[in-house]
Amino acid sequence: TGDAGTGKSGIVYFLAQNGIQKGRMPILLDARLFGSFQSNTELRNFFDFNGPPYQAIRRLARKNGCRLIIDQLDSVSETSGRNPDFFNCIYEIIKQALEYPEMRVLLACRKFDLDNDHRLRSLIDKKGIADSVKIMQLSNKIIRQFIIDNLNLNIARLNETQLSLLSIPLNLRLLAEIAQHKEMDIIDFNTTKDLYDKFWEVKGKLLNQRLKGPSNWTDAIFNLSNYMSKYQTLIAPGSILDKFDILLIEAMASEHILIKDENKYTFFHQSFFDYVFARNFCAEGNELLPFLKKDKQHLFRRSQVRQILLHERDVDPKCYIANLKSVLNDQ
Repeated sequence: TGDAGTGKSGIVYFLAQNGIQKGRMPILLDARLFGSFQSNTELRNFFDFNGPPYQAIRRLARKNGCRLIIDQLDSVSETSGRNPDFFNCIYEIIKQALEYPEMRVLLACRKFDLDNDHRLRSLIDKKGIADSVKIMQLSNKIIRQFIIDNLNLNIARLNETQLSLLSIPLNLRLLAEIAQHKEMDIIDFNTTKDLYDKFWEVKGKLLNQRLKGPSNWTDAIFNLSNYMSKYQTLIAPGSILDKFDILLIEAMASEHILIKDENKYTFFHQSFFDYVFARNFCAEGNELLPFLKKDKQHLFRRSQVRQILLHERDVDPKCYIANLKSVLNDQ
């Protein structure tokens, strides 16, 4: 468990690779990507399992041990509002796996959701099935050494606020992506939004270079974020991007903007989806209150609202005050 951006998925990937090297084959499920399944039957049909999932687990568990790894467990949290109904399906799979002594189960979940969703919290209580290991943020020493070894930047310019931001591995990764563009003042940032603004600018230039001319990558990325917002999901079918040049979509995946999984797409991180949506929302001059009142105000909107207000506060303070006031005072 850990805060958003602390590298949970990276650690999951490392442990999966480590298990393979030791002959323990992993079954890796991303709860964010499979959130559309409401039962083990649907999950079985998607994976083309020969029988119920527990039979596949049993077969693998008998072969030199096995690890069942479930990443993005917070996506089924009642608090996050993403796919809460899928929790029962995941919990059933976990219970089936625990019936086999050879099987080890590893779960990855945001600390916020683990603390605030009673169903997730029950996994680690006195009668629970799991122990909680918290991922700590990076130390200043590690940050400075990484920058010296990999980015060739003047670390003397980094202040305490910037070091605090970079203690989250996701932000340090953003800095590494930005550092590809030598003409930009890389150290000039004070917020995560600043890092994403620079990331946006750098990736636009890199895509234009790859495609040897102007690309309509922003249209593609806004199209994807609008679909995700409308249907309150973090994954979209590939058909949403059919009207765009396949070379553009492949370039966006190569530049680590999008992640392709079979015939589906998602952003490289949930926080980038929130940033993209807020950027487009504000650019189109939308108002926050009508946006919230046009449909049911599920918790999916929570991080979107926060990101929109953060974006407005930085770009248009008057609009920020007006939107904040209207939301707080509305009956």
